[in-house]
Amino acid sequence: MQINFLRKLPEFKGKRRLARFLLGRSLERERDLSVKGKYGLRYKLPNLIENIGFEILVNGIYEKETIDFILGKLPDEAVFLDIGANIGGIVLPICRLKPGVMAYGVEASGKVFDYLKENREINKVCNLVLENRAISDKDEEQMNFYSPETVYGKGSFSPVYTRVAEIVKTIRLDSLIANCGITKVDFIKVDVEGYEYFVFKGGSSILVQKGAPDILFEFLDWAEGEIAGREPGDAQRLLIEYGYELYELVSQGLKKINGLILNRSAMIFATKKMQ
Repeated sequence: MQINFLRKLPEFKGKRRLARFLLGRSLERERDLSVKGKYGLRYKLPNLIENIGFEILVNGIYEKETIDFILGKLPDEAVFLDIGANIGGIVLPICRLKPGVMAYGVEASGKVFDYLKENREINKVCNLVLENRAISDKDEEQMNFYSPETVYGKGSFSPVYTRVAEIVKTIRLDSLIANCGITKVDFIKVDVEGYEYFVFKGGSSILVQKGAPDILFEFLDWAEGEIAGREPGDAQRLLIEYGYELYELVSQGLKKINGLILNRSAMIFATKKMQ
């Protein structure tokens, strides 16, 4: 009853705080629960502590603005790569709303990948190929990956939220595309907690091309600098080197980035199609 009530409410400042108050301790107790989402989708969620699960519970969808933006950029029969697909909060709605799109969901954590795979099967999504790999700048390396049990959306090569590691195997973006037999990619969404530079470095062959895919990623100054061991802005610098123009995704639309964003977080859209 409370969830139905909350979902009927429009977005407003304080909605999430109200939801946490109404749902109380149940947010901490619930594990491996099935939640109905928008567009007839259903999700198996590890818990409701992580923001991904909480947003799907309260609103039926995770990062609606991001999903809407990607949908607006995707042709009807596009190829879409979701790197850091997690449990499928973004790629599943895109597959449902654009059935002509061929999507590839890549998730490093084996534990989280199991939820992603089950959510694909629950929803009978046929236009989604899944890969349990970590995208980096080298192939076939075995590396520690730290995916916390509670905040499962914060998995990283760095032990920020947990010291418990699982071993993952890396693959370069170029190699993944070749192995999957993909001839053209239209759009790539990247969410790898500050390690975007390594994703882009491992995709140099496809990303330098004139018809290179559009890219959307979240820049986190502290993550790229302190966690990934790079200088903040290195991922942006590399994309500019490849010939991309950078825009910040803001509430009003796209805002051209003159220079680099270095000292805050931002959703960055990179494209060669607006030049």
